[in-house]
Amino acid sequence: MNPNQILPLMLLASGLVNNATASIAALDTLRNGVQFREASFFVNLGATDIALTALKVQECDTISGSYTDITATVFGAAGPTLPSATDDNKMYHITVTGRKRFLKLIITVGTGSTGANLTVFCVLSTPVAASLTDLLTAARGLTNQEVIA
Repeated sequence: MNPNQILPLMLLASGLVNNATASIAALDTLRNGVQFREASFFVNLGATDIALTALKVQECDTISGSYTDITATVFGAAGPTLPSATDDNKMYHITVTGRKRFLKLIITVGTGSTGANLTVFCVLSTPVAASLTDLLTAARGLTNQEVIA
């Protein structure tokens, strides 16, 4: 993967969540004119004393529309096992490709004594028809750059 064709984004910088859903805003995969086809979510579960009750990705065509689950990303039931109270210091990874423009990562933590420490980031990749200059200028917000081949 070309490092100039990815865009890393911090979605939740280390937060303690207990008996609640983590506050993670919807992610627009169109970034300043560059559409990314792939989103890789990374959830770092730090110290925890309670299991997660939900971990999944949802999608929608509009930022404020009704989001629906992407079935293959839903942990629990028929999917991967939800992290438990003893899964301290583990990383979870979910990648979605070719989905709707807006994505939401849903993480809900059960009721514990302290809850769970979470850090979440996403790497957008596989830009659609974008040149290296477009990526550097639009996606990374640079106004002056030199492209050296």
